[in-house]
Amino acid sequence: MTSSRSVPALRTLLATGVATGLAAGLALVGPTGSAHAVPVQGPVLLDDCDILLDGNRVSSAPDWDVDLTVDHPSPVAVNAPVTVEVDVPDLAADVFPEDLYEGGFALYLYFADENGHTRQLDARRTFDTFDASAPLTMGEFEEDEDWAYLDSGRYAWSVIGVEIVLFAYRTSDDELVTYTYECDSDSTPTALFDVGVYDPNAPAAIVLDAFTATQGDPFVVTGEDFPREATEDPDTDVDVYVGDDLAASFDVDEIGSFTGVVQVPQFAKTGKAVPIRAVAAGESAEAALAVKAKKARLSAKNAKSGKKTTITGDGFKPGDKVKLTLKRKGKAKGTTSYKTTATADGNGAIKKAVKLKKAAKGSWKVTAKGPKSHRTGKTSFKVS
Repeated sequence: MTSSRSVPALRTLLATGVATGLAAGLALVGPTGSAHAVPVQGPVLLDDCDILLDGNRVSSAPDWDVDLTVDHPSPVAVNAPVTVEVDVPDLAADVFPEDLYEGGFALYLYFADENGHTRQLDARRTFDTFDASAPLTMGEFEEDEDWAYLDSGRYAWSVIGVEIVLFAYRTSDDELVTYTYECDSDSTPTALFDVGVYDPNAPAAIVLDAFTATQGDPFVVTGEDFPREATEDPDTDVDVYVGDDLAASFDVDEIGSFTGVVQVPQFAKTGKAVPIRAVAAGESAEAALAVKAKKARLSAKNAKSGKKTTITGDGFKPGDKVKLTLKRKGKAKGTTSYKTTATADGNGAIKKAVKLKKAAKGSWKVTAKGPKSHRTGKTSFKVS
């Protein structure tokens, strides 16, 4: 494992800390409004550890296996400052190989989230003497320096690395040395704490998990930057429309986000770009979804010319006035087409008897179109 910091840079950094008596330094993100910090404690295991002397690896080292406590506010606004506290357990004895004096240490914690964002938290403390056979006292570190999030969303932070750097004099020969204990891990880390970030000035937006759906199919909609749920209004919600049909309602969380499953209405308007709108407290966002129609089922009985054929079907919207077109295939003597309507009953079924006056003999096709159902059906029959 190779150190990620140069020895001159560490010396300058720690020398500055020693000279100024700097007690601590950490950096993270910032809140506004009703943000509140809730301490979160969780296990952190980094199992690929080394000891470096002046930047060169000298040996492997024990795992960094600790319970880390982070006190971080959430939700926070973009570009806002915050005070963050981190409580770090003492480093075990006998990790470093020798005693030192008149120096200090720097602690570097490296964080990443599932989307590849990174943060670095660092702290410095001084000491008169360091006893390698005793634990290195760490403790609580606090920082109120600005560190902005640029985008709203949720950030689940994991610890992916640690460096503890000693910069001091050897008791044996008074030589100035830099020892580094550094750890990371090849395994996927577990998130330690979660931060919700909102942007009060960003336009609301939605994303769909599908480009195409059929009437009655489900899809997932995710929204962000809507008017957020507040303490004084805990029931803030968003209505989702498919075309002109209200299809679902969801609660909006404390950062103005929501995720939910929407079912395309059974008789939704079809098309290549049906608008999907999410509306909350006067703010809205829109996306498009190609909606395909379900096929209505249709059947017709064979009949003799001059007699009646009975057309039945289902899958239409109740009350829909279904347009029926009967047409003979190809040219022939006699009547070759008829048009009529049938009203769908409460179950969406139709039944219509059509007299085939002077109908041409042969194969016929029936087409049914439900204007309110946005569905069609087809079948065929024979006239003899």
